[in-house]
Amino acid sequence: MHLETIALAKALTRKELLVRYRGSLLGFGWMLVLPIVMASLYTAVFWGVFNARWPGGSIATDSHSAIRFGAQLFSGLIVFNFFVDLMVRSSRLIAEHATLVKRVRFPQMSLVLAMLFSGLITLGIGMVISLLGAVIATEGWQVNLLALVLVLTQATILALGFGLWICALSVYLRDIQHVMPAVATGLLFLSPVFYSGQTAPGFLAVVIAYNPLSFSIEGVRQALFYADFPHGQPTVIAFVVGLAVLVSGYAVFQRLKPGFSDLI
Repeated sequence: MHLETIALAKALTRKELLVRYRGSLLGFGWMLVLPIVMASLYTAVFWGVFNARWPGGSIATDSHSAIRFGAQLFSGLIVFNFFVDLMVRSSRLIAEHATLVKRVRFPQMSLVLAMLFSGLITLGIGMVISLLGAVIATEGWQVNLLALVLVLTQATILALGFGLWICALSVYLRDIQHVMPAVATGLLFLSPVFYSGQTAPGFLAVVIAYNPLSFSIEGVRQALFYADFPHGQPTVIAFVVGLAVLVSGYAVFQRLKPGFSDLI
C-alpha cells in the first residue's frame, strides 16, 4: 500500500474527528462517556433484572459482582461497536464523499483507511478503560497482553475486510445502507456481548459459534479478565477467515471502484 494513501488517510482521520466533535461540550470525551453509559444501562438490565452472569461468576448481588459483570460487558460492547460502526459507516462512505470522488483523482482506499483509523482510536480508548476495569473487577492483574494484541489484530483485519466489501457493494446496491442499521441491531443480540457463547441455549449457541465477531469479543474478554490465551485451532480459523475477507474485499473494492464516480 502506497505511503501517500496512508498519509492521506491520516489527514482525513484527523479532519473527521475534529468535525465530528467540534462544538460539543465534551468533545472527544464522548468517546468515553457514551460506551460507559450504555454499558451501565445494559448492566442494570441484564445483571439486575435478568440475573445474567458470566461463566464462573458469582451469583451474588453485591456491588462488586455488578462491577465485574459490567466491566466484562463493557469490553465486549467496545469490540462490537468497533465492528458495527465501521460496517454502518462504510455503507454510506462513498456517498458522503461524492463530491471528492467525482471531482478529484485520489486513492479512494484512503477513505476506508481513514474510517478504520478513526474506529481504532475509539477502540484503543475503550481498551484502556477496559484494562482499568479488569484490574478493578479482578482486584489484581489478570491480563494477558499478548493475547489481547493477538485478538485485536485479528479484529482489525476482519473489520477492514468487512469495510471494503460493504463500501464497494453499497455504491451498486443502495439498499445496503438502509439495511445495515437493522443488521447491526440483530448482530447485537446474536453476538456474545451480553452473555457468553458457553451459556447460550441451543440454536443461539450455534449462531454464536459461526458468528465471525465472536472470536474477537470473547477473546478480548478472556484476555482481560481470565489471562487466557486463545486456543490454537480457533485462532487459526479466525485469522484465516479474517484474511480471506480482507483479500477478497480488497479485490472487490479495486474491481468496482472505477464505477464509483458514475453511480453516486
